[in-house]
Order: sequence, then C-alpha cells, then structure tokens
Amino acid sequence: MTTKIDDPTKLVSDAEQEAAEADALIEALEERVREGDDTVTPDQIEAQRGVSRFARLRADAARRKAAAVRETKHDELVAQLREDVAALNEADLGAMAKLYEGLVRDGAKLQSLIEAWHGKRGDLLGRSQALGFDPESPASPVFALVEPPRDAVALAAAQAQGKAPKGAAEHALTVTGGWATVVEGKRARVQAQRAERIDRLRTAEDRARARAAAPASTVSERAADLKRADEMRAEREQIEANR
Repeated sequence: MTTKIDDPTKLVSDAEQEAAEADALIEALEERVREGDDTVTPDQIEAQRGVSRFARLRADAARRKAAAVRETKHDELVAQLREDVAALNEADLGAMAKLYEGLVRDGAKLQSLIEAWHGKRGDLLGRSQALGFDPESPASPVFALVEPPRDAVALAAAQAQGKAPKGAAEHALTVTGGWATVVEGKRARVQAQRAERIDRLRTAEDRARARAAAPASTVSERAADLKRADEMRAEREQIEANR
C-alpha cells in the first residue's frame, strides 16, 4: 500500500533520524560491554545491529520515495506551466493584438491629419509673410496657432507609459481637459502677450509724439518721431485687429 507523502523532506529526515538512533544504540551496548557490564549479551548486540540495518534500509526507501515525489511534483508543475503559457497566448495576447492593430490604424490616421494640418499651417505662414507679417510677432494673425506635434504618435505612447518629455503637456493632443484645454491655454497666453505688446507700443507711441511736439525738436527729429509713432500705431492696430 502506498501512503500519500505530503512532505518528502520530512519523510527523509524522520527516517534518517530513526537510523541514527538505531546506530547510537549499538554503540551504547558495545560501550557497556567495554565498561564491564556483564548483562549485555551477544544476541542483544546482534539484534540491535539488525534493527539498525533495517532502519538504514528504511532511510534508503524514504530517500527514493522522496525523489519520486519530487519528480512527480516537478512534472506536474511543468505541465501546469505549459497550460498557463498556452492560456496566456490564446487569450491575453490575442486581445492585445486586436488593440494593437487598432492603434496602428488610428496612429496612421492621426499622423495623416497632423501632416495635413502642418501643410495648411505652412500655407498660412507663407501668406502671412507675403503680407509683411513676422510669424513670431503678436501682430501676426498666425501667432495664435496651436501646433499639434509631428511626433504625436510616439508622444502618445510615451504618455501612456508615464514617460512623456518635460513640457509635452503644452503640445500634447490628449491632456487633462482635452485638446480644448491646450487651445484655451495657448489663446490665453497669446492674449496676454498681445496685451503687453499693445501697452508697450502705446507708451512708446505717446513718447514719440511727445518728443515730436517738444519746442526744442528739430524738423528732422520731429519727422522721425512722428514716423516711429505712426509705425507703432499701425502695429498696435494690427494686434488689436487679431484679438
């Protein structure tokens, strides 16, 4: 009859302990004889040697049983591992593959829209420059454009992993509050820059006109100051027209 073994290590340990105790009893009997104990008989020593040998055989058997149990357990764990690997491939990987295919399609669409947007932006910049506007000036109508990043697909992947570069939120298409939040933020900053520029232009214009009206101003100085004042007024009016 085979007994179920729950702990092969303990099985071996107990059997080896039993064999060690049997060997110790032989040594104890022999030592008693050496000390002159006449009550110890040869039959007792031989009988104990038989017990000791039997205990060692049981220890050998325990080691073999433990090895068999460990091998069986190992085989069971390997089989379970194979089942889990197959399940992971069939279920989770399949679901991820579908999502990945969707991301590829959507990423291609997004990149196409971004490239089209930048193409239109380039046209607007060209028209703006042809009309004499500096794209970096608040007076330019294109100054308020909010640019979607050309590397939006890679940026989105980085954001999904929490690895978006510093400052990416100012340009990302997906942030807290959505793209509208980015646009509103850019518009607010542009309006503040334009308001600041208007104030500076108005102050400079007033000073130029004041210098032109000064009695000590020469004809050429007066003409130059009035020209600068008119230029500042024209730029200010252009900025105000874009607000």
